[in-house]
Amino acid sequence: MIAERRYEEVPIFLKYLKYECGGEEKYVKKIEKLESYLSEGLPRYQDILEEKNIDLFRKMLNENCNLTEEDLYLKVWIDIALPLEYITMDFVNQLEVIKPYGKGNEKPVFAEKNLKIISLQILGKSGNVIKMVVENQNHYRMTAVKFNSAVDFMAFLSEKFGEEEVNKALQGQKNNLEIMATYYPEINEYNGRINLQIIIDRFC
Repeated sequence: MIAERRYEEVPIFLKYLKYECGGEEKYVKKIEKLESYLSEGLPRYQDILEEKNIDLFRKMLNENCNLTEEDLYLKVWIDIALPLEYITMDFVNQLEVIKPYGKGNEKPVFAEKNLKIISLQILGKSGNVIKMVVENQNHYRMTAVKFNSAVDFMAFLSEKFGEEEVNKALQGQKNNLEIMATYYPEINEYNGRINLQIIIDRFC
């Protein structure tokens, strides 16, 4: 039973690759070519799962892979590059009108580059929330929050800018931290205070 399920997963995986490539012709052709090689060189998909065929499978993948370094970059689709100063209470309320988000009505993705991190805080019982004050190129500041992946975010900052710069930001001191991020704006209500903030999704 388990073997049969694993056998079925291989063609499903190839179909998943087609879906993930967004229907781009050059990628679809590569995947279809791989499928044809598999059907010719390995008549049964379950053969791939046998240890003796792993090297052959790897060889076939490498021989038929024409990916460039650019192809390996993560591509993120956004709706619009939106400067922070364009985010208003009215704008966020208008976004509420088009909810609920889901299939056929994807959640909007906004982006801003060259965001300087003015200050940085680690919150939450397990330190899994990052709260920042960020400033864009127009010197407009706003609170930004990063939920989850806090460890990855801090590791990214430390690796790119160094521990010293990160510590400066944690202490609210002038630093060189700067990111590009995709985000979604929201209204934060806490202790009777209402503020605009952005929720950061991806960053680099």
